[in-house]
Amino acid sequence: MLQFRVSQLYGALTKIHGMALVAPEGIRLAFQEPDEVNRSNRINFDVKEVLITWNNLDTIEIDRGIVGDKIKLRVKSTDSLQALSEFADAEMILETRRQDRDALDEFEREVADYRAGRRSEDVDDMLDDIRDFLS
Repeated sequence: MLQFRVSQLYGALTKIHGMALVAPEGIRLAFQEPDEVNRSNRINFDVKEVLITWNNLDTIEIDRGIVGDKIKLRVKSTDSLQALSEFADAEMILETRRQDRDALDEFEREVADYRAGRRSEDVDDMLDDIRDFLS
C-alpha cells in the first residue's frame, strides 16, 4: 500500500489523500474527496474507490524528486473511472512523500510483476484495511 495525495485538479489547488494498492486485477485507488460544503464551513468527505485494470492502464511513470515523488498514470479509457473527477484528460498525477520511498519502490516492483504476469494474490483483507484507514 502506498499513501498518495492529489493537489492539482483542473488547475485548482486542493488536497485529496488516499492509498494505492496493487492487485491482481489492477491498481486500486481509495481516496477521500470533498463531497459538499455545508453552511457551518465543514467539508463532508466521501471515501471512494476506483480500480484501474491492467488492460486499461496505458502507461505508468515514476519521477523521483528531492522533496517528493510523483506517479503519472495514463489510462486508455476513462469510462470505468467515473468516480474520479481527476481523470478528465486520461492522466492523473499522484504525489508521494520522500519518506514513503520504500513503499514506492515496493509499489513499482509489484506493478512490474503483475503487468508481466509473474504475480497474483487475494487482496480483500488489504482493501478492508484501506477503507478502515480512510474512514
